[in-house]
Amino acid sequence: MKQFKKLASLLLALIMVLSMTSTAFAENEPTHTITITNEKEKEGHTYEAYQVFAGDISAGKLTNIEWGSGVDGDEVLDALKEMTESPYADCSSAQAVADVLAGFNNNSAQLDAFAAIVGQHLATVAGTSTATASPYEITVTGDGYYLVKDKDTSLNEGEDAYTKYILEVIKDVTVTAKADVPTIDKKIVVDDDEETTTANAAVGDTINYKLTSKVPAMDGYEKYFFIVHDTMTKGLTFDEDSVKVEIGETELTEGEDYEVESSNLEATGETNIEIIFKNFIAKKNDKGKDIIITYSAQLNENAVIGVEGNPNKVTLEYSNNPYVKDEGEPDNSDKPTEPTGKTPEKETYTYVTGIELIKIDGSSQARLAGAEFKITGDKLNKVLVRKDVFTESDEGTYYKLKDGSYTEEAPNGQTEHDDKYESTTTTYVKSVQTEIVTTGSEVTAEAVVGPDGILRFEGLAAGDYEITEIKAPNGYNLLSDPISVNITWEAPTGDESKDCTWSSDTDDAIIVDGLIQLTVENKTGAQLPSTGGMGTTIFYAAGIILMAGAVFFVIRRKRA
Repeated sequence: MKQFKKLASLLLALIMVLSMTSTAFAENEPTHTITITNEKEKEGHTYEAYQVFAGDISAGKLTNIEWGSGVDGDEVLDALKEMTESPYADCSSAQAVADVLAGFNNNSAQLDAFAAIVGQHLATVAGTSTATASPYEITVTGDGYYLVKDKDTSLNEGEDAYTKYILEVIKDVTVTAKADVPTIDKKIVVDDDEETTTANAAVGDTINYKLTSKVPAMDGYEKYFFIVHDTMTKGLTFDEDSVKVEIGETELTEGEDYEVESSNLEATGETNIEIIFKNFIAKKNDKGKDIIITYSAQLNENAVIGVEGNPNKVTLEYSNNPYVKDEGEPDNSDKPTEPTGKTPEKETYTYVTGIELIKIDGSSQARLAGAEFKITGDKLNKVLVRKDVFTESDEGTYYKLKDGSYTEEAPNGQTEHDDKYESTTTTYVKSVQTEIVTTGSEVTAEAVVGPDGILRFEGLAAGDYEITEIKAPNGYNLLSDPISVNITWEAPTGDESKDCTWSSDTDDAIIVDGLIQLTVENKTGAQLPSTGGMGTTIFYAAGIILMAGAVFFVIRRKRA
């Protein structure tokens, strides 16, 4: 019994010694820092390190190689042997695989293929970066050969690409993340050479757009998706036949190199456009070459009039993870099914204005209807003639005032307030009548002032215009001279506001919601003498006197 107790004590002491020795080994195992820099200084990456091979670093080389803790070695070896024409066919250990790898050049396709297979059989993470921007640092314990990668799904909502796997023998080392992120820019082309993000135009004008990008590096990808997404507001009509795509000096062929898809959204009136590059991976040897896409749209009658503008925005969708195998949609292999990267939106704005005429009595200032005007100018294509029409209705929200205008301000029962209303009980509904006048070569549009005394010529760009009254309201004199209107435009300033500035040096013109507003007065005609006036009355009286005298002499003669 005593001998058993001695043996047990000896075993316990041995276990304690081994445990202490093991702890000492762990404490003495070297730690290393992996620093990852990002050329584009992108934020939001989370990098992880996995130990592929364990061993000892001696003179910059890894010796005593075994499978590391970051992979399932048996699975990796089986997968390597299953490669087509596999260089690992005769390998049976981590050391044998490392010997094959030693024969490859840095950054070679063979290394990319090895990293891709390792990435499919990862196990324990050796370390993770905690920084939010470059440089990112990872601390690992133990010499070895490590794979560094972005954490899975960490960039799904980002505007960046997953880093190509990094393989490195670890000491304290700095490595550069390799991920090419394409960009896209959009401009309006004015006068065939000037490029801008904001412009003014007239309804009916053709707006020419230019997109620019570059062919990205596609190393490590077997398939690469590259799709331009463009959204046009309802004020723009897309011309699908105008699309032209070039890479470098080569014009691509629609149907063979790319396809264009467009659809209209009934809810908003917007047009969604996709320019889908076909088999884009075939362009990998064109890395760095310019991609130029041009197309046009016409500013139509739905254009927003005033300061807000008509936006057109674009974004680029691109492959951002070389290790995601996506064969594309069943009916279109060039459109992805897996998450991709997207660039920030780029926007352009086209602005358009109009002239609002308010017709009034020169004495009473009451609104006048029925006058006819024509407008001429150098920027008229399709003029939108708009006027408000008020119809009596119990469901109406407008009241008619004695001066002929209408208001949504309801009577309040106070005589001083309600005396301006034509009726305090009759209500009206307002509708807007729009006539699209295509001016043609005469560059002239004519219209009649509405019942509210207002007429608007909309769809105009900056320029010089002349407005002529061709028929005055009944009982009023025609304007003797045309009204000359000059309209100028300034693009938005700053990043916060997208509102432009319209102005005019025309006398008495004011700017209301981006419209040039003019008040036009008419005078009543002077009361001139007519053949039905006092002059003829005198002759009638004289005639009656003469007739009476003649009758008197006839009677007197008979008596005699």
